[in-house]
Amino acid sequence: MKIKQLILFSLLIFITSFIPKKQKPNIIFILTDDLGYGDLGCFGSKIIKRPNLDLMAAEGIKLTNFYSGSTVCAPSRCTLMTGKHTGNAYIRGNGEVPLRPSDIILPQLLQKEGYKTGLFGKWGLGDINTTGSPELKGWDYFTGFLHHVEAHFQYPGTAWKSTPEIPKPQRIGINIFQGYASDYFAKEATDFIKKNTSTPFFMMLSLPIPHAELQVPKENLAAYLDEKGNSIFTEKPFVGNHYGGQNMPKATYAAMVSKADDYVGKIMKALKDNGLSENTLVVFSSD
Repeated sequence: MKIKQLILFSLLIFITSFIPKKQKPNIIFILTDDLGYGDLGCFGSKIIKRPNLDLMAAEGIKLTNFYSGSTVCAPSRCTLMTGKHTGNAYIRGNGEVPLRPSDIILPQLLQKEGYKTGLFGKWGLGDINTTGSPELKGWDYFTGFLHHVEAHFQYPGTAWKSTPEIPKPQRIGINIFQGYASDYFAKEATDFIKKNTSTPFFMMLSLPIPHAELQVPKENLAAYLDEKGNSIFTEKPFVGNHYGGQNMPKATYAAMVSKADDYVGKIMKALKDNGLSENTLVVFSSD
């Protein structure tokens, strides 16, 4: 069962429409990919290290009756962005179906309320030159993967980027951070926070982890290895096919969850360092 999901965006928009512009809260949505509900300490896990998420849950609100809109990526994200269940939403499966011009989604509505918007990571609701491309759906800034299959590889070498000055997504190299895509997207997200301290913003960090392929930098994997360098779990190696092989899939998955937790810590620190903690709503979930 996937982690339960918050779809209360219409309420957020209703609330923000009544708040003076200088007081409008920032909104951050951190979305992981294929994270198990039971893999978080706040929901019972005692194996995987995730101190930032545990602290966030302890100081905030745990949602126990909200669920992913679908079992796979694209329709789940479509329900999240549109607020419609899959009986009414247009995208109902993974494939080549983009959002339509008539599909009005959350960042478009928040733009009308004076918000700067930024998406960093996996999109999956419209490829380049389609009606669902991010710049057409309310995102002022975008760095990430357009197609959901691009997000199946943690060391991709390239991604897409668009800004108000260059609105149509362009190919970029991401060999910085040794090429681990999520590191780059998290850095883009914290930079967005630092650059938008004087205007309300909606920022989404849409991490492609811990979805396969199961790959993580060696320094992150170390926490789940014994003194001989072997996995602390009983492992059955994954031979690989589309995603590539992995000799220690359980340890790697755990390390990827802990890495997502590290990104949450970086986001919270960026808010604190820039005096935004008291005026920012942060939501964490999975697709």
